[in-house]
Amino acid sequence: MANSLMQLVSDGALSVVPLTIKFFEKDHISVYIDEVPLPTADYSYAWSGASTITITPAVALGIKVTIRRRTPADYVLHDFQAGAVFSEVSVDDNFRQELFLLQEAREQSVVTDLYNGLNMHGTKITNMAEGTSGADAITLKQAQLLVSGGMADVTLREDMAKSDGFSYVGETTYAGIRAYSGTGTRMRCHGRTHVFDRAEGFFYVDPEDHTSIDDDGTILVDAMGRRWKRQYSDWVTPTWWGASGIDDDSDCILALEAAASRSRYVYLLPGTYGVSRPWVLLRERMHVKGAGTFGVYGTATPIGGTGGTELKALDNFVGAEVAGSAGRAVMWYGNPNGNWNDTSWIEGGIFEGFSIACRSLGVEGIRVNRVCNGHVFRDITVSNPSIGIYGTHFGWLTSFDNVFIYQPSIIGIRLTGAYNGCSFTGCGLYGGNITTEVLLDLSNDSFGNSWHGGFIEGGRVGVRLNRAQISFFGTDFEVLTERFFEVRGTFVDGLLAFANPPITVSGCTFVGVPSMGGFYVNGGFVKIDSSFFINNEGLPPSNVYCLNGVLGADSVPGFASACIAEENNVWRGWGTQISTGIVFSRFKHVATEGVTFPSVAVPSGNPNTLDDYREGVFTPAMAGTGWGSGMVATGRYTKIGNLVTIYIQITGTTNASEVTSSFLVGLPFSVGTNTCASICDSYNTSYGTSAVIATPTGGQIYMPTIAPTAATITITTAYLV
Repeated sequence: MANSLMQLVSDGALSVVPLTIKFFEKDHISVYIDEVPLPTADYSYAWSGASTITITPAVALGIKVTIRRRTPADYVLHDFQAGAVFSEVSVDDNFRQELFLLQEAREQSVVTDLYNGLNMHGTKITNMAEGTSGADAITLKQAQLLVSGGMADVTLREDMAKSDGFSYVGETTYAGIRAYSGTGTRMRCHGRTHVFDRAEGFFYVDPEDHTSIDDDGTILVDAMGRRWKRQYSDWVTPTWWGASGIDDDSDCILALEAAASRSRYVYLLPGTYGVSRPWVLLRERMHVKGAGTFGVYGTATPIGGTGGTELKALDNFVGAEVAGSAGRAVMWYGNPNGNWNDTSWIEGGIFEGFSIACRSLGVEGIRVNRVCNGHVFRDITVSNPSIGIYGTHFGWLTSFDNVFIYQPSIIGIRLTGAYNGCSFTGCGLYGGNITTEVLLDLSNDSFGNSWHGGFIEGGRVGVRLNRAQISFFGTDFEVLTERFFEVRGTFVDGLLAFANPPITVSGCTFVGVPSMGGFYVNGGFVKIDSSFFINNEGLPPSNVYCLNGVLGADSVPGFASACIAEENNVWRGWGTQISTGIVFSRFKHVATEGVTFPSVAVPSGNPNTLDDYREGVFTPAMAGTGWGSGMVATGRYTKIGNLVTIYIQITGTTNASEVTSSFLVGLPFSVGTNTCASICDSYNTSYGTSAVIATPTGGQIYMPTIAPTAATITITTAYLV
């Protein structure tokens, strides 16, 4: 345990540091982060007690914090000759000062200046920083770089040329391993050609292998024919095969192909990887992972993300014949020639944490072809493609999480051929100011799909379905020039039942009106509920074009329920474009028509949801003795949610004495259990307003003793149902 310094590595939450070292004054304590003294532009510290320091903000994960004591060495704490009080405490302080200085000399190397030669007497200088100026000493690694660069002195060159020359340095390059003829069996490689090319690793000799070829990344063959194999588990990275990862327009396709042929787990280090042809992946359960993660997406560019791994189509990008199929996708995954009943399906691919720059070259981002189920696309951005992601032939249960397609020239995401049960979560499709044909295109018996959150913005058509089905929850649709939705065709063999419309929309927002109408439906119907329409002039219903539609399963002739329209919405009447099956009988313009609830309330399980509103009249009755003959009672009610307010007027009563044991019956709604009602009346001046219990059985409210002497009596009360 050190006596004069503390060193801690932050766990990501390090802020408060109780000191374990002794000191005289707070001025004798210094705080460093990665050997940089505080305060800095990023961190500061303050004392929060006699022996506790608080660093602000909390130190980032993995950062080293050092706290040093520096006791004054140029004067004694108590100078007795100068008149200091000679006491037990002062003497102890002076001795402690010497002890502190000895501790600091031993633990902190306080010597900062030497004026004579340094003789280490055969010992090593360890943990030395790399030299940065011409007069600095250099480390072993820097010497190694000088050797590989041809700038070492002659002696070191001669030593390196010996049969066991690597013992002089301990690290080498691919070329050094291939030229090696010594007796070593394990070696550290600092890179393909230099320490900065990110191909470092350990290699060992496999004495049993005499046949494997040199693959230029994980197996190297030396001058004696021995196989040196890289030590790794599952993940490989293309930099081992020479991918630079630097945005210098170098072609990395050979390195990417080599990595994918060696392992199904490919990790792309941060950087830009240029490709001149599609990167074809044909291994089952392929997992390609970049260094990036993305958070919430904006409407034009992804924001809140970190990372920086990019696949980039180069200017000379060309399509490739992929086992007989031509393709112009930056990444291609799947079996190009498999049929629907082919046993060579490829399943379970995972692609995450990278972006694809198609650069408006007419190039697709990702093509997934003739595969089966369980694929995952996560934290992926594709910019300026012809088609962002194109999936064909069987992609059951594929999930898209935080996928962003930016300004596709033709289609954002296209899935065709039994893409069933697919989910989209937090995704964004942005057409921008260019002529994108359609942002989401589903076709050929693709059903049971869902889209949660995210947005679909810009372009001509937002969603196009052809014999397909999808549900949207909480999605924003904005600035689509032709249509929000376009539905064509129906499912074959009766797969599309009345209860399963091609598009179901819940809690979504529609902004702006497309020029050709909001919805085009030819076969099937669209069901919308709890959504917002903003600035949609003419919608609904004149901008809905529906042919051969069907009614809902409950035979209600409408598909828009409990929706709200805001701002500048102008309904233009029913129009002439609606042919069959679409009636907006449950859709209201809130500014001019209000909100309509169904005739029979549908209770909501959410206590914060208003599920019923109604007004009406009823005929109440006063049960009990003493009312006399000729009494006439009328009533009105207003019901908001579970609260009923009633107003009753009674005329023609002939009784002038008190009425006891009276009940108000004939209520419009049954009284809830254990509820209370407060009675306000215009007759009971001697008793005033009374709080009474509303009896839950028989729809009755118990009345207090009253004296109905007035010609007209009014009663107002409220109760819970």
